Amino acid sequence: MQLAAGAVDPEPYGSASGSDDKGFLQKLRTAAESCWQSLLQLKATFQRVIGNYYRYAGNDRSAGEFYALAADGGDVDAQNWLGFLYRTGKGVAKDDVEAMRHFRRAAEQGSAYAQYQLGLGYKYGWGVAQDFSESLAFFRLAAEQGHTSSFAELGEHFYEGQGVEQDLAEAVRLFRQAADRGDAWSQEKLAGFYYHGEGVEVDFAESARLYGLAADQNNADAQYGLGYLHQLGKGVPQDDRAAARWYRLAAEQGDVDAQYELGRFHYHGTGVERDYAEAARLFKLAAAQDHVRAHSHLGHMYKTGRGIRRDYTEAARLYRLAVERGNAYAQTELAELHFTGHGVAQSNAEAVRLLKLAVAQDYARAQRVLARHYTFAEGAERDHIEALRLLKLAAEQNDADAQYLLAMAYIEERGTEKNIERAVHWLRLAADGGQVWSYVHLAEMYDQGQGVDQDPEEAARMYRIAAERGIAVAQAKLGQAYLSGHGVPEDADEAKKWFGKAAKSYRRK
Repeated sequence: MQLAAGAVDPEPYGSASGSDDKGFLQKLRTAAESCWQSLLQLKATFQRVIGNYYRYAGNDRSAGEFYALAADGGDVDAQNWLGFLYRTGKGVAKDDVEAMRHFRRAAEQGSAYAQYQLGLGYKYGWGVAQDFSESLAFFRLAAEQGHTSSFAELGEHFYEGQGVEQDLAEAVRLFRQAADRGDAWSQEKLAGFYYHGEGVEVDFAESARLYGLAADQNNADAQYGLGYLHQLGKGVPQDDRAAARWYRLAAEQGDVDAQYELGRFHYHGTGVERDYAEAARLFKLAAAQDHVRAHSHLGHMYKTGRGIRRDYTEAARLYRLAVERGNAYAQTELAELHFTGHGVAQSNAEAVRLLKLAVAQDYARAQRVLARHYTFAEGAERDHIEALRLLKLAAEQNDADAQYLLAMAYIEERGTEKNIERAVHWLRLAADGGQVWSYVHLAEMYDQGQGVDQDPEEAARMYRIAAERGIAVAQAKLGQAYLSGHGVPEDADEAKKWFGKAAKSYRRK
């Protein structure tokens, strides 16, 4: 071995004066071992670099072979990559036990990433028995080194009470640590805390800010959350177009709630153009992920033939999927199919059974439909008293059709004594809710002075509202008003126009 420049001792085994040869040999051996270890580390580094090359080239099998060599040489990054390959089954047979073994080797050398992965292994029971205490310990080690995702995982442990007593305040603190470091999942979780007031005071503006940070990182849950806030106008201006935009981004990532909500937007034309075909497509995507309300709404589209070929049998099948999950809307829809026998066996008994399930959930539409059945059923099934009780329940929930039917019960003495004042009260509420026939009956009352002061002008106004919505009898009544000048100026041309509209409406029936 050539000595470094400037060496003064040419003797290979010590000085001529007889100094300690053993001490010199020990120093030489230590230097040689250090040099050898450096060479081994360099070799392992080269092996890991070659593994990286194969991984980037898409050859995980060859990458794993070189990572194994480097890992045996003590390369921490290679140990972590090998653990990742075994956990995911890329290039090697999936083996959680082997993955944990390699992560443990890296963790013993102080790798925060490996400590985090060990924490995940113990949290979910990957390759080891599930143990929240062990999981906490490894997440804490990684967090002490500033590992962002470990703060988030610790936050979830405190939020769920996994291996530790539940502590919402501590969960918030830990999630905030990760959120401040840019972790999208933590930002989304913290946004939810501010929305619901869990561990913090309700703050919709802060919720929206945090959802926005995570949504900009393409977090689907946050995109859905931000869309929902825009839909409600909480923490941000109410904006259906913005809601639809965020729902679409989340839906494209497979978020089932976003697919359903965007489907509803397209069905109703909220924030987007009305498009029944697109609504059906989105409901199908959500239904494929077993979204119960998507089953119901897709069933309705098959029932009505909107945006999709009408198919009562398929509608019934989809309703049943939602009925099995206790969905009151589907129970009511399937009941109506059983009343008519469309797509299912006609059975009033089965229809009533389903409606009672929905009524037990205080679903207003089911209360109204069952009340109609009891009102118009034949024989012993007819029950005006029960019908009245159900109509009151639904009317008090602002079901406009139930309010109209309740008013008619008071007028026609079905299950109760005649009470015109009560009838007027419910007709007005029903009219405010858009129930068009309520305008017709109110107009008649104003025309005749029943329960209200006689007012031909108010009668004509209400006939006009119903007439403009295509009600033939209202069109004829309005024509008669113009012909006679009753509540409106006498006008033969206007009378002719409205009589003509009435005739067309009658022919369409």
